Amino acid sequence: MFNKTDPTKNIDTQNGASVSSSENFTDNNAIKLPDEANTQFARHLTPNHASSTLQRLSLGTKATLLAIAIGTLPVLAIGVLAYLFASNSLTNKISQTQQAEAEGLADKVNRFIIERYNNIQLISNLSIFTNSKVDTFSQKEKQALLNQFVDTHKVYDSIAVLNLNGDVIAQSQGDLIPNQSSSQDFQAVRQNDRFYISQPEVTKKQVI
Repeated sequence: MFNKTDPTKNIDTQNGASVSSSENFTDNNAIKLPDEANTQFARHLTPNHASSTLQRLSLGTKATLLAIAIGTLPVLAIGVLAYLFASNSLTNKISQTQQAEAEGLADKVNRFIIERYNNIQLISNLSIFTNSKVDTFSQKEKQALLNQFVDTHKVYDSIAVLNLNGDVIAQSQGDLIPNQSSSQDFQAVRQNDRFYISQPEVTKKQVI
């Protein structure tokens, strides 16, 4: 007894099985391929792989790498040391220069103050200002004397001589100076009975 089969169904069945098998194979590969790639990539990153790679290098290559390291590292070390030494030397030189400039400026200021103090002592000890009995000099002559003093020293804009009440008894050319009894500088001189040097102040016009 013979059973009749449909060739078309057999072909479809075979094709379906083939397609299904092909789809299963493709799906399995789509899932497994990334895992295998990641596994291989991670395997390349392990220390063992690097060590094995180094071990596979030839003796000549290892000798070349060692020679490069020996020749490069000392140069880098010397360069770093030279840079640090030069930087430290430059810093010290700048510091010494600034210190020398500051000391030079302080010395100039001290000498300037000493010269002004000597000028004040000279003027204050002149008999025409200290001896009230001497009336041989007029106000114009006193002013001429102070003007000559200003022209000689070239550091004064004006010079004024005050009595103990702060009144001006003689003054060189310039703006008239009012009574100085309320001035802090004048009061300091009266209280201490000695010369007084105030802190530097910014003024519109210098009056010494």
